[in-house]
Amino acid sequence: MIVKVLVKDKRTLEGARYRDFYSYYSAYKYIKTRLDRVILVKIKIDGGEIIHTLQEFISFMEMEEML
Repeated sequence: MIVKVLVKDKRTLEGARYRDFYSYYSAYKYIKTRLDRVILVKIKIDGGEIIHTLQEFISFMEMEEML
């Protein structure tokens, strides 16, 4: 499973790029430190992909932490 995080980045010509993570938690930690730059989260799984808005992904992770 790969978690792709789309990040606005002024350092690249395209203005946005994906960062790959191999766990939800590592993506979550990255997002929490860069809330001003992250646009959306895309989770690639064997059968396809799931796209979450930033707020949906954060809410999902916060619920997981409560369990």
